[in-house]
Parts: sequence; structure tokens; C-alpha cells
Amino acid sequence: MFLLKRIVVLAAVIACFFVPAKTVPNIEIINRQCFNQLVSEVGDAERAINDVFDKLLSDTITNGYNYKFQDVVGDDHIWGNAACNGNLPPDDCTKCLDIAKDYILQLCGFAGGAHCKLQDCRLRYEPYEFNSDW
Repeated sequence: MFLLKRIVVLAAVIACFFVPAKTVPNIEIINRQCFNQLVSEVGDAERAINDVFDKLLSDTITNGYNYKFQDVVGDDHIWGNAACNGNLPPDDCTKCLDIAKDYILQLCGFAGGAHCKLQDCRLRYEPYEFNSDW
């Protein structure tokens, strides 16, 4: 019986080393800002901004955790960039970017441009092309 208890305890200890640790993205806000540049038509701009958000959130994890995308709807050109801490698991990267998107929409609505930089990720869109090393 003593041997059986030791085996069970040893197996439990070993299992702890093989269970992946659950990570949580650090969503502490470093910086966020809205830019009040006017866009040509609110409907087209909102659609282009949403398209950029959707593409950035879906494709950043498969593009080296730093992805830039441009969308054109009507006369509106919207450029976006998303990046995550490379140590985050893919789901946490997407979760962090989704939180950054929510912060942008809460603070800025559909302003002409905006960015949100969290501890583990960043998200930005503008009506002009920009360097992704912001």
C-alpha cells in the first residue's frame, strides 16, 4: 500500500511538469489615442475600419505576430497594424488584440485614426500609410 501511495504522488508531481501553464495577456494600457482627421463618408470609413480590424485580428498570429494590412472602401483608404508579444500563445494574442480593439472603439468610436498600445499587444489604424515600428 505504501508503494502505491508513493507511485500516485510521484505521478502527480510528474504530471505537474507536463501540464502547460495557462497564460493571460497583460492588458495594462501603455498608451491610447484618437486622431480626429475627417474621413470622406462615415459609412465607408466604418466598413473599412471594421474590415481592417477583422483582418488584423484573424491574421496577425499567422504573420509573425506583427501584421500590416490596408483596405479601401469607396474613397477611404485605411491602413492598420497589429502586433503581439511573441511569447504569447496564439489565442492570447488574439484576445489581447480584441481588447485593444474594444478600447479603441470605446474611446474613439470610428475616428479617422486611433491606436491602443497594451503591455502585450498593440493595434493601430490610420487613413494614411505609416511605419509599423510605432
